[in-house]
Formats: sequence, structure tokens, C-alpha cells
Amino acid sequence: MQSVEPSPQSRLAETLRAAVIEAGQKAGTAVDRLFGSMIEAVIAADDMDPIPRLVTARKLLLMAAEYSRPWREAGRPLMALFDDGQGGIPGVTIDQIWSFVPPSREQDANYRVTKEKAAKLLTAIKRGIAEVKAAIDREEAVLTAPPPEFALLAGRLARNDAGDLVAVWRGPKPVQGPVWWFPASASAAVAGTVDAEGRIQLGPNPGPSGTPLFMIAGQPSKSNNAGKQSAGREK
Repeated sequence: MQSVEPSPQSRLAETLRAAVIEAGQKAGTAVDRLFGSMIEAVIAADDMDPIPRLVTARKLLLMAAEYSRPWREAGRPLMALFDDGQGGIPGVTIDQIWSFVPPSREQDANYRVTKEKAAKLLTAIKRGIAEVKAAIDREEAVLTAPPPEFALLAGRLARNDAGDLVAVWRGPKPVQGPVWWFPASASAAVAGTVDAEGRIQLGPNPGPSGTPLFMIAGQPSKSNNAGKQSAGREK
């Protein structure tokens, strides 16, 4: 029986599939980290042509920017390298991108130039990922830090389908007044103010999506009727 080795594309697909399964078993910043794992897997697959790897990495970057706050904010320098605002990559035309397809591509000067551009851009992604990872670590610290004993968990921030931050309350809505969050290595900060109907008006620094919201012991109780502010699909 003849043994056939899996293709580089098959090995990459298996790596990405394993990353998706692993992220699905976790919470918090798992999705943020998943994009990092997938993009790093694409960059590391150096037995594949760099041009299709660049196309794949770019699609993952754009998707990460849509679903992940750290990738959207800390990853802005990367986005500038890979999105010209018209659906393309700055300095690389559509014809150049697809020049890797013809079997005779190695004899094509256009292909060789684009291949070199793609390799340099993949290296730029590798450097830029470090900034995003640091931002994810900061968010992880906020989401996992234990609250002080005097704080009562009221709910969490989430993103609705429009991408706006909203509050999802845990059981009864909180008392009317401020709700708080705890930035890493900092004192409590006001995330926003809750009205009598349980709606929250966010402050200028409410924390990232997923941030736990707390009531502080000693707040005057003005309302505690059951209720919930729907957040739509959390991102």
C-alpha cells in the first residue's frame, strides 16, 4: 500500500480546526486568542506559497477586527497594511494576487515580485501580533481579577448585533445609580449609571465587552424590580 502525506493545505486546515474546538471549550478572551492562533498558524505554514497565505491571513485579520475589540483597536496598524479601504491590499493588485495560480508562475516576473511582497507582509503581521496579544492580556486581567468582598456582581457588558456595548443583568436589575468595574491594577471605576427601568447610560470608560459589572455595598436602593436589558448576540 502506498502512503500519501497530507498536503500543506490539509495540515493547515487541521490546525485551524483544532484551534476552533479548543476555543469553544473556554470563555473570556478565548475568541480573541483564537484569531491569534489561526493567524499564527497561517504565517507558520511556510511550506505553502506566501501569496495564498497572505490572502488567508488578511481575511482572518479583517474578521478579527469585526468581532474582537483588542484586534480592532490594538490591531489598527496591521489593518492599515492589509486594507486599502476598497477591499484590497495596499500596493498589491488583484491580478498580482492571483498570479500564483498558473503552473508556470515561477517564470513570471509579476509572480516573483508579488511573492516577495507577500512574504514581507506576512513578516509584518508576525511583528504586529505582539501588540494585540498584549491588549488581550490586559483584557484578560480585567475579566478574571477577583472583585473585593464589598462588591456584588450585577451583570456584564456585551456587544449587540450593531456592535454597541450594552449591559446584560444577572437576575434582578441593579439598584438605580452607578455600576462599577475594576480595571487591572486600579481602583474601582464607574462603568455607567442605571436608571429606574434598568437601562444603563455608559460612562466614557466603561471597560471592554465581557467586563463584569458590580454594585457597591451601601448604594441607596431606589429600584430592584425584576428585569433585564437584552444585549442581542454577544461578540
